[in-house]
Amino acid sequence: MRIPGLRPALASVLFASLVPACAGAEECVAPPAWALSCASPARSVEIFYSVALDGKGGTVAVGLEARPDRREEQNWLIVRADLHGTVLWSTSYDDPDHGDDVAQGVAADGAGNFAVAGWEERNDLGQYANWLVRCYDAAGQLAWSASFDGPGHGDDRAQAVCLDRKGAVVAAGWQSSPAGVKSMLVRKYDSRGRLAWSRSSPGGTGTLAYGVASDGAGNVITAGCLQRGGFDRDWLVRKYDGAGRLLWSRTRGGPGWDEAQAVAALPDGSTVVAGKEQEAGPGGVFSWLVVRFSPGGETVWSLTWASPGGGDAKAFGAGSDACGRVLVAGCADGDPAARKGRGDWRAVLFGPAGEILCSITSTGACASPSGALGAALDCSGRAALAGLAAPVPGSNDFDAALAGYLLPPGSPPPGGGPVKPGAAKTGKGGKTGKR
Repeated sequence: MRIPGLRPALASVLFASLVPACAGAEECVAPPAWALSCASPARSVEIFYSVALDGKGGTVAVGLEARPDRREEQNWLIVRADLHGTVLWSTSYDDPDHGDDVAQGVAADGAGNFAVAGWEERNDLGQYANWLVRCYDAAGQLAWSASFDGPGHGDDRAQAVCLDRKGAVVAAGWQSSPAGVKSMLVRKYDSRGRLAWSRSSPGGTGTLAYGVASDGAGNVITAGCLQRGGFDRDWLVRKYDGAGRLLWSRTRGGPGWDEAQAVAALPDGSTVVAGKEQEAGPGGVFSWLVVRFSPGGETVWSLTWASPGGGDAKAFGAGSDACGRVLVAGCADGDPAARKGRGDWRAVLFGPAGEILCSITSTGACASPSGALGAALDCSGRAALAGLAAPVPGSNDFDAALAGYLLPPGSPPPGGGPVKPGAAKTGKGGKTGKR
């Protein structure tokens, strides 16, 4: 199926400035291997929120498309491209009431099957946003679908999804109570879509999950935030075993709006979590925060990155490979006085010890506070970034954008064993707690 309004020529212009660069590694300095963008006939907002690489050389990106031209609101948008960026097919999902429906996360297996997590609006049932997880085969045919309406029949959303080593599907997000209080929610399904277990994590004035990952032992790690009231939010990272038993929980934050947005599992059982921190408190500038946690939940290293232009910098997505590397994606605004204007795509490839192996930066291709929202990576160096891009500078018409890269290949651990943690590195840190 052809993407409505596919703009391959325009994509090459949008991504012309997305050039990787890293000191001492000339092989990083290359343009994207391919790029594409798509816009609905309604000429409205389209966004890719997440991207995954499958075992057959494919790339799957998911997000939303606005279709007021069909008297619909926002629909799921799912696109699969081949190794060269040629679109193989695309599909969408619109709920029976034609409300807002958004695909937020995607995960793929070695056979090209993939799971998508998001939500659908079901006002026709007297409900609002319902959690929705759908699994597809490599051809885009639906295998199964599972929805969930929380006890408050309100704002229940799946924000991220992963596959464990046995092919089970784990989704994370939140559910709402009858009083409207949100609590982090994790639900695990077997390969046929049957619910295995469900765990909620209430706390503060609310808890939210934005990312989820599964390690080689089948453990599940969630990343999100603990709402403390007002504009005070802290990172919240929790680890469960394969049966849903809580192993540890960590919080980290200062006086401002701090959120963990993404998590990636590494071969040694450790995890890298990426997000944002507002160290100066409400009204202050945001910076990237990237933290590696040991299998037991201790901080191995912590790094921050501020926008060179003095504006906001936020990390939204993360993808890891079997070589112990992590690709973190986000955005950076150039001017504090224009933080609600245009921003830059930004992605950084980190090694196991937190060293920067390569970075990718654009100029003015995204809208704050968005940017590169999803990242995927494998040991061969194949990588992908997904987000949104403005076809006309200064316009409010944003296209869903996807780009593929050939980064330097990684080195698997000797004998295929776990990657050894690197020396601890610390960045600017807020308060850190264990729960």
